Amino acid sequence: PRWKDQCQAQGITVQIETHLAAPPAIRGNPGELRRLLTNLIVNAVDAMPDGGHITISTGYHDGWSHIQVRDTGTGIPAEQLSHIFEPFFSTKESSGLGLTVSQNIVTRHGGTINVESEQGRGTVFIVRLPIPPGEGKVTPPIQVEVEQVQDQDELNVLVVDDEAAVRQLMTRFLEREGHCVTAVASGRDALQMLNRQPFDLLITDLGMPDVSGHEVTRYAHERSPHMPTVLITGWGETITPEQLEAMNILALLPKPFSHADLRNVLQRVTETRNRPV
Repeated sequence: PRWKDQCQAQGITVQIETHLAAPPAIRGNPGELRRLLTNLIVNAVDAMPDGGHITISTGYHDGWSHIQVRDTGTGIPAEQLSHIFEPFFSTKESSGLGLTVSQNIVTRHGGTINVESEQGRGTVFIVRLPIPPGEGKVTPPIQVEVEQVQDQDELNVLVVDDEAAVRQLMTRFLEREGHCVTAVASGRDALQMLNRQPFDLLITDLGMPDVSGHEVTRYAHERSPHMPTVLITGWGETITPEQLEAMNILALLPKPFSHADLRNVLQRVTETRNRPV
């Protein structure tokens, strides 16, 4: 899981304690809900640069399911609490998009997310999701390890395309598949994002007015030579397999593309990432 990789990379120890009740079933997108919980865990790890303790608890009351993620980190200054869900707001060096994405997921599910924090003592995020009317049946207790929160190969994806419709389509599809998406409208914005954080996958349009997909790809591979890259273009017939290999391109996605095309690309990315080096 991403949070565990993060701990290992930083050389810290984070203990996770769970108190998982058996709330009634809720309706939602499993991929997005996994992304929500993963984001909150990663955020908690970020808040504990020297390691610490995370407590995850669930319950339900008065028609709502509750999820709490509590950390023993540095806490958030009171004057910053009202801004933490804003895009690109961050007290750390990360992109500051994780909590914005989390809030959007909760909102799409008709719920709320709140935060309480005390500097020097830690922070707790409280998510409330509605229980559908008539869903009185209580599901069996959840007997899983926290590692299973991320039970698929979850990717941090950078999407670059100057067409808003393409960005929106790609973002909706990838988020529903449980991936984290950063979408930008120009090659110049893509270069800035590549400077800010690492990505697992780059999907970029080839022909853009400011910085081309060729340049974005070259810059990405200078920073991360093994990053899988997919080119979106309407000129697919002019690019040969030899050229794709020379550019270190995993796949070509000609416009217009379908959901099946996207799934095939994601499958190839997963196979590439899981292939022994």
